[in-house]
Amino acid sequence: PEQGRSVFRPLLVGMATLQEAGGQARGLADHMFPLAARPEPPNFDANVRQPGRTWLTANPHSSSFPAHWNKMRAEVQQAFDSRCAYLGHWISSGQVDHFKPKALFRADVYEWSNYRWCEARANLLKNKKPEFLDPYQMQLGWMEIDSVTLEFSVTDALPANFVAAAAATLEVLNDKELVRGRQRLADGYQRTFAGQREALLN
Repeated sequence: PEQGRSVFRPLLVGMATLQEAGGQARGLADHMFPLAARPEPPNFDANVRQPGRTWLTANPHSSSFPAHWNKMRAEVQQAFDSRCAYLGHWISSGQVDHFKPKALFRADVYEWSNYRWCEARANLLKNKKPEFLDPYQMQLGWMEIDSVTLEFSVTDALPANFVAAAAATLEVLNDKELVRGRQRLADGYQRTFAGQREALLN
């Protein structure tokens, strides 16, 4: 069977199935993009936006921010089905990421539309990057993942105005530690499928 790259299928609904070729993991097609914007919870305004705006008005020059967003941490996790918005797969624990960095976009610090559920290392590496691909804007076919190396790359379908953001995004997604994490997930899926196949044959 042909090996190489496999293009992402639409919607973040979890880690895709692994295919086998010669007993090795062949494909890992994450259901990542496009990702629909998550609806704002009804209590978000009272718990986060309003106290946040009050603080911003009283502290116009502060570079640190009260973490009111963590009052809704569980809601952000639930909105993204416990999956990292950037890596595309389920994570056991995550963080509320501000897609637009807090230091550069004060007006969006306490806005639901700016929150993404994110794996901790990915969030650390993304920190303060002024340009980054937003899963809400990504379209099917803009990115792909190599089914052998499990590294991301962009395709010719990526619009020219997103090239800089894509380069910054790939620096994070192809971090060696995050790639190893994908490999562990791939290995786990392969073992699971191999066990299911053996059970059916017996």
